[in-house]
Amino acid sequence: KALRQIHAHREDERRQRAEEQEAEDFENEMKMKVQESRTALSTHEDQDLAALARRRHAQEQLEGQLVDTA
Repeated sequence: KALRQIHAHREDERRQRAEEQEAEDFENEMKMKVQESRTALSTHEDQDLAALARRRHAQEQLEGQLVDTA
């Protein structure tokens, strides 16, 4: 009877470790997805800022040409 209890206890411990590992793996996967999302958003923000800077520069160039011709 004692051996069965020991065996059952060990099985419970193994099951608990497996569940904890699964939860940790899931948590790490979610952290990676969040990081990937942030990276994607930041990349889009950088591209948007670069496009805005190009438009501003083009506008300034155009205004400079108009002043020169006036």
